[in-house]
Amino acid sequence: MVRSMLCTAVLLGCGLVAGAVAAPPPGRAVVGTALAATPQSRMEGNQAIDAATAAALVGAISTEFGERNVQVKLDKVDLAPDSIVQRDVSGAGRLLIGNDLEWIPFRFSALYDTEQASVGYPKLVLGDDSAGSPISRTSPLAIALASQVNQRLRAEFGQQSSGFSPESIRLVPLHSRFMGVEAIGTATFDGEGTTGAGVHALYDPRNNEWLRVTYELGATANRGSEPAAVASR
Repeated sequence: MVRSMLCTAVLLGCGLVAGAVAAPPPGRAVVGTALAATPQSRMEGNQAIDAATAAALVGAISTEFGERNVQVKLDKVDLAPDSIVQRDVSGAGRLLIGNDLEWIPFRFSALYDTEQASVGYPKLVLGDDSAGSPISRTSPLAIALASQVNQRLRAEFGQQSSGFSPESIRLVPLHSRFMGVEAIGTATFDGEGTTGAGVHALYDPRNNEWLRVTYELGATANRGSEPAAVASR
């Protein structure tokens, strides 16, 4: 089932519209829940899914963008059966950071629980299907990105020695000011070997600031920017 809609969720500090989001514990388990009672019709059901999806996206974005002021618009929501109680929710939208006037496109995917009327932590991919431009693995930007990923690996996996080695890095057109940076490579864990790693980042060259750096580990991590990976941080 496919439908188009325009649902705006505004994040200002800790306030949001369109649903309720559980506070993310360590590991960033964000769940978006519709505020309305159990839906009594298909229209109410669609509205519940839209509200829960918007809430989950706002919760995820608030975590990934360091609690910055962000506006989110959902332009399209696609729904497909996954199991008896779960549905695959995917779609596209736009987000606005701070006082900027230029919207950044994104795609998302998540699971919707029909019994709980809730959406789990969504996979968020900034940009469209543009191929982007490759950059050298030894460029200052590539080295800085690897450093950011390594910091996050150490934060998640504690005392275990780990590191990220990029195999390819590309710049993706997203915004006249911000750069989208995508990388594919491997993550190495001392005593446990290596696994595929995919990195999605947003960089502000004007302020030399990484606005967002997320990574995926495992078999699905090297599928580029497709929003289908199951393990993300």
